[in-house]
Amino acid sequence: MTYIIAEAGTNHAHKKEERRKELASKLIGAAASAGADAIKFQLFVPAENLFCPLPGDQERFYRWADTMLTRQEWLSLEYIAASNRIDLMFSAFQPSGALFAEEISSPFIKVASRAAIDYPYNRDYCYLISTGFGRPDRSPARYYLMQCEAKYPSTEKWRGEMPGFSDHSGDVAIGLDAIERGVSFLEVHFNIPGCDAGPDAPVCLQPADLKKLCERRNALMRMAS
Repeated sequence: MTYIIAEAGTNHAHKKEERRKELASKLIGAAASAGADAIKFQLFVPAENLFCPLPGDQERFYRWADTMLTRQEWLSLEYIAASNRIDLMFSAFQPSGALFAEEISSPFIKVASRAAIDYPYNRDYCYLISTGFGRPDRSPARYYLMQCEAKYPSTEKWRGEMPGFSDHSGDVAIGLDAIERGVSFLEVHFNIPGCDAGPDAPVCLQPADLKKLCERRNALMRMAS
């Protein structure tokens, strides 16, 4: 079975704080309706340094600020996700965000490629680690590596060397190929009409494409049973 993650990233961004939870909820519902196993958001908190800084973050912060929700709002979205039978996951880039990600009842914590080396791993959790910027020197007890190309849009197909594949090509055919060849974890960028994906817009799949991936995964499962 391929565990399919819909990467919503920062697509719930909005200048009005009261709209962010509404948009995140719509993304959760759409990903669940398409058949994804999990939806993942990028988690940012105010007034805290990143443990994995990169050049250009100062400019990116303005968008990140438009995505911030309170702890209680994220917990209420976890309830919405559970009601839709989809796992809620986060990529965190700050210490308190990483701690909060451990509170969510998902079977995995997703580590973005830029955070892979410096992430504050807890040995009690299972991590999905993207490798676009390298592999961690200090690995947690339980983890799976995900092939990831550190450019947008990506052009690589899954090579089969790692159990996971984080695809940001925006091409549904790339994900279908990985599913056909037996990838265990597949992450694809995902958005819906009405949400602003910002710089990630060119690499986001729409609900119909995400549904194609999930339906093909389901068909292969039925054939194998």
